[in-house]
Amino acid sequence: MCSVHTVTILKYTLCTSILIFLVDLIGGFISRCSLLIGDSLQSLFDIVILLMLIVGLAYSEKPADLDHPYGHGKIKYLAMYTVALIIIFASILLILNAVEKLKHIERIEYIALPIAITALSMNIARSSLLYLGYTKTREIVLLLEFKHVITDLAGSILIFIGICLSFSHPVIDPIGTMMLAMYLMYIASKYLKESIHPLIDTVSSNYFKEIVSTLKSLSIPTNIEVSEVRIRNIGGEYVIDLKIKAPKSYTIDYMHKIAKNIEYGLKARKRLRVKHVNVVSEPY
Repeated sequence: MCSVHTVTILKYTLCTSILIFLVDLIGGFISRCSLLIGDSLQSLFDIVILLMLIVGLAYSEKPADLDHPYGHGKIKYLAMYTVALIIIFASILLILNAVEKLKHIERIEYIALPIAITALSMNIARSSLLYLGYTKTREIVLLLEFKHVITDLAGSILIFIGICLSFSHPVIDPIGTMMLAMYLMYIASKYLKESIHPLIDTVSSNYFKEIVSTLKSLSIPTNIEVSEVRIRNIGGEYVIDLKIKAPKSYTIDYMHKIAKNIEYGLKARKRLRVKHVNVVSEPY
């Protein structure tokens, strides 16, 4: 579950993203640099992403209810999926705008250089904040956002280089904008991939094998048979259903103790992200 500290980090990151957006947008119009304007659009994506994550995380922390017996964890992945579609659409608009720029080449103003350096510095500060936050909380949302911001940082470096070259070769500005748009579409595809599996309850075969291997490693009496293992993906966490068969001589209390040991053993492996374990016992 996401902590208050995680949401606080995302809010600070949001404020930094708004500053980067304003610096790039205003600076882009002043310097007539489409690369900066394109970078401001990328920052606008970041703002949308962060707003949806903050709202989504707040909603996902609501406790389970009758309509959502396993909680509201999927909402943050739905937010990521929606943002990915927005990025793809906006990237297409960026490419169309760059094509128009190629028809009417303009030289950019030298003020674009210090503006790009300012945006680069703020991107470094933003990525550092997210990385430090992830090392403290180990929250997957911060890690994903950190990866996204790293791509922004790489983009800022490329934009800085592109602006330097644009002073002598103006055609680089719209061409660089097209490359930035294609890069954004690549990032969008990564977001789609990382969010779609929790949304459609996909469980990988490797994860299933790891659960089975973990069950075999637990201290379960040899005359107890574990079978019918089923796994459900509920927003990046998992529910494990299984059946145990034991001799009729075993008491209900003893079977309950075995079931609790299985539940504890699975949940103790934090990397497995097991949220619930449902054990059905049956005599033989």
